[in-house]
This record gives sequence, structure tokens and C-alpha cells, in this order.
Amino acid sequence: MTNTDWTMILCGGLGAVIPDLLRIIKGRHKSMPTYLKTGYFWIGLLLLVILGGLTSWLVGAQKIEEAVAYGFGAPEVISRLVSSTGGYRPKSGGWFELVRQWWAL
Repeated sequence: MTNTDWTMILCGGLGAVIPDLLRIIKGRHKSMPTYLKTGYFWIGLLLLVILGGLTSWLVGAQKIEEAVAYGFGAPEVISRLVSSTGGYRPKSGGWFELVRQWWAL
């Protein structure tokens, strides 16, 4: 087994947070977004951070810039796919629809 480089995993997780930070900075002159107070946001953000760290580890990022780029790219692609108008839609809406709306911001 190879040694796990926790720095690259953490940088991948940091890269996954960048899109949400950009959304918050973009709306900094408005009132605090209501989605920041929901559990859906924080659970989704945690899942994206895990996905970003996992991706940077799986592809074997060697530099911090690579890890951040992989961490940013993988969750961003997944969140764009899930938030698109096509694809799977539950009949009742529910939590899945709330997550889609948050990712579409």
C-alpha cells in the first residue's frame, strides 16, 4: 500500500468549497442567503468536500494546484449535472428537488 498524502486530500476538499465560496462572495451585498441556514446545504457541502478529496486522492494529485483543481472540478461537474433541467426527477419533489434547486444557484 502507498502512503496517503493527507495534504492533497485536504486541498481537494478545499477545491470543492470554492464554487460555494464564489456564490457567497457574489451575493455579499445582498442579505445572507437563506440556504446557508438549511441542513441540506451543509450536508451537500460536506458530500462535495468528500468527493473533492476523494477525487484528488484517486487520481493521485502530486501538486497542491492539481489537488485543488481536481477537487474543484469533480464536484462542480457532478453538481452541474444534478442541477440541470434534464435527468432524473422524482414525482413528489421532496428533498431531491431542494438539493437540485440549491445546486442550480
